[in-house]
Amino acid sequence: MTITHRACRLVKPLWLWKSALIRFSHFLLRRGETARLAGGSIVNTHIDLHMADYHIHMSNGSRKGGQSAAAKMDYISREGKYAKGRDARRIVESMNMPSGGLNDPADFWRAADDHERANARLFTEVEFSLPVELDASKQLQLVRDFAKEILPDEPLSFAIHEGKGANPHCHLIFSQRGLDGHERNRETFFKRANKKKPELGGTAKSRRFNFEKKGEHHSNWLCSVRETCAVMQNDA
Repeated sequence: MTITHRACRLVKPLWLWKSALIRFSHFLLRRGETARLAGGSIVNTHIDLHMADYHIHMSNGSRKGGQSAAAKMDYISREGKYAKGRDARRIVESMNMPSGGLNDPADFWRAADDHERANARLFTEVEFSLPVELDASKQLQLVRDFAKEILPDEPLSFAIHEGKGANPHCHLIFSQRGLDGHERNRETFFKRANKKKPELGGTAKSRRFNFEKKGEHHSNWLCSVRETCAVMQNDA
């Protein structure tokens, strides 16, 4: 299920507007006709306009929907059957992986498939574009900082894709089960939480990821994530 962001106030990073203005100025000097500049000179131009693409959206993956957390990890990592013939993957990293035998990201996502409840969300994905004006190292740092800001306790993995050079973007998947300081094995981690004795149950899911079941409205969390993404890209 994909959650759109129509209810959110439109927030776009300044780099997008700057990029569009630069390209539009080039457009004015490249139209397929003549244009008179302020000094009175005449120049011949042609059309060559490419607008920057800014987007961010969230989607949930569930077993009921026919999805797999391990397969999604393979997809964003460009591993297995997704290794060839697709947009190149630049880097893959994970954060907040739990102890208790689940510190390997690939194994963590396989365990989610094996032990998460039948009707539960296996993972949530946030996909967002990255400023083309930043080099690869700064794009990576931006993603790391963004992940730490919006998901301080949740296990997550992300991959940056090249986007054929013109549309670099990030796929970030995370579990809604936030770490609480209790060590659990792969079977126990995904069990139902025990509110009275947390150490005896599974890791609880955060309520802040809830959204309306009907319609296309997303949670306040996604609205805040969209704004956080724009602010951090402005500051990068």
